[in-house]
Amino acid sequence: VRILSPLIKPVYDLPGASVVGIFACFFSDNPAILTLADNNAFKRYFKKYQVPPLTNIGTSFGMGLVIIAFMVGVKSPVGESFVSAAAIGFVGAVIGSIVSTRLMSHYTKKKFGTEEPAVSGECTDGYDMVRERLVREGSIGGRILSSLLEGGKSGVKIGLDIIPGVLIICSVVMLLTFSEPAGGYTGGAYEGVAFLPWVGEKLSFILTPL
Repeated sequence: VRILSPLIKPVYDLPGASVVGIFACFFSDNPAILTLADNNAFKRYFKKYQVPPLTNIGTSFGMGLVIIAFMVGVKSPVGESFVSAAAIGFVGAVIGSIVSTRLMSHYTKKKFGTEEPAVSGECTDGYDMVRERLVREGSIGGRILSSLLEGGKSGVKIGLDIIPGVLIICSVVMLLTFSEPAGGYTGGAYEGVAFLPWVGEKLSFILTPL
C-alpha cells in the first residue's frame, strides 16, 4: 500500500489513500468502496470533486482477485491456459480505471471546483489509513465480536443499498438479451426482445476481426 500510494495522485488525480479502496475492492467486491466513501476518516484526504470518481475505482477492480484466481485455475476445452487472458484483462482493467476516473474527475471539477474539502470541519476521529492501523479497544474476543457485528451491519446496509440498482440493471440486460421462446411469451424468466444479439450481429464485421 505504501509503495503504490505515491503513484495514485499523478496517475488517477486522487489522494494516496485511494489505494486502500483499490485493494478493498480487488480483494472483495465493488460495494466495498461505499463503506470507505461513507467514512470521514477516509474522506478527509479528499477534495469534494474526488469522491464521486471512487465509484470508477470500485467498478474497475471489484472482485479482481476472485476472477483472476478462477481464470488461472481453469482450462479451455482444448487444454489451453487462461493465465495470459487474465493478465491482459487485469491490464485492461487498470487502463480502463485510469481513463474512466480521469473522465469522471473532469466533470466533477466543473461541478464542485478543486478546493472544497470532502469533509467540512475538523475530523477528530481520523487517522492515517495508509501508515497506521486502527486497533479496537477491549480484549481479543471483544474486538473479534465487535468487528463481526459491525461488518455484518455494514454488509447488510450495503446490500440493501445496491439491490434496486442490481435488480434494474439485471432485468434490463436480460430483457435485451434473451429472445421470445418457441411457445410465445408467457411472462416467465429468460424472455426478452433479443436486442443486444441483434446489435452484435450487425457489428460482427467489426467485432469478429477484433
